[in-house]
Amino acid sequence: MPGRASLPVLLGLALLCLTACLRTGSQSDAGDPGNRRLDQLSRDRVFASLPEGAVATGPLAKIPARYRTPAFQPAGWDGPAVSLTFTSPQPPVSVFSFFQANAAAAGWNPANRNALGYPQTWTKTYPDGVRGDLSLIQTVRAHDGESATYVLNASSPPAVSS
Repeated sequence: MPGRASLPVLLGLALLCLTACLRTGSQSDAGDPGNRRLDQLSRDRVFASLPEGAVATGPLAKIPARYRTPAFQPAGWDGPAVSLTFTSPQPPVSVFSFFQANAAAAGWNPANRNALGYPQTWTKTYPDGVRGDLSLIQTVRAHDGESATYVLNASSPPAVSS
């Protein structure tokens, strides 16, 4: 009978949903207890200044750690991140040169270089042993005297891995 066969399936699905809800609720801040890592990233000196003539297009975006439950990969935590979008009339060489010096002064170590030969990713270990990753990406190129758009991102791994 179709009704009898679907009842166990429905009960199983309900139990699975309840388990997922309870697990997520019990770990509401386990990815970054008290937003400590998020606060550490958002206060980093690398975000304190921009190249001459550059303008932030909004405030520093703070993305808290979150528990993800995707359909086709294992569930787990994404760590916190911060992001600053800005425009600059300066040529890319000037912008990347500025952040090469600024990141070094803030304790970041270059990891990857872009086609211009400047670092575009950096790593840092904070005093409490937490790793940070930083990247600078040009998202919109300047055309005919317009400013280019860049995104400066920093992230840390979650405090828990699952």
